[in-house]
Order: sequence, then C-alpha cells, then structure tokens
Amino acid sequence: MGALYLPAVVVEAIDKRRRTFLWTVYSPKGKGGLGVKSIQLQNEALLQKFLIKLHKQCDAPWVKLVQATIWLVILSRSWVHTHHSVDNLA
Repeated sequence: MGALYLPAVVVEAIDKRRRTFLWTVYSPKGKGGLGVKSIQLQNEALLQKFLIKLHKQCDAPWVKLVQATIWLVILSRSWVHTHHSVDNLA
C-alpha cells in the first residue's frame, strides 16, 4: 500500500469489511472509538511519503531500480500506445 495506488473498488471492499467487523473503531477517540483513519487517506499519504523518499534519496540503489523500472514501463506503454495509434490509421 505504501508504493501502490489502491483502486476505489479495493478501498471500498476493505472499508466495507472493516465497518462490519470493527464498526465502533471508526468513531473518533473523543467518542469512544479508536480513531481509525480512512484507507484511501492512508494510501495517499503513504504514496506521498514514498515519492518524497524517492526524490530525496537519489543515490540509493532502490531508487535507481525504481527509476529504471518506471522508465521501462513508461517507454513500453508509450510504444504500445503508438503501435495502436498506427494500427488505427491503417
């Protein structure tokens, strides 16, 4: 969850199960609950934290691996998109 964006369907499914099992936990601490946060907000916060680490630790081996992997995915997707665009012209 820290480095992946969770689709809305997944977030809704997780929240539904958490609500049915831990319905009082969602209440704020002031109202007797545990103050459990939203999965979507947690996911967005962890993604931002990951991006900050990715930006600040430029020389770390894991950063170089992620950058190389992302670059390959971007190139492959643009190639597929270009390939489909050319096919549509024919």
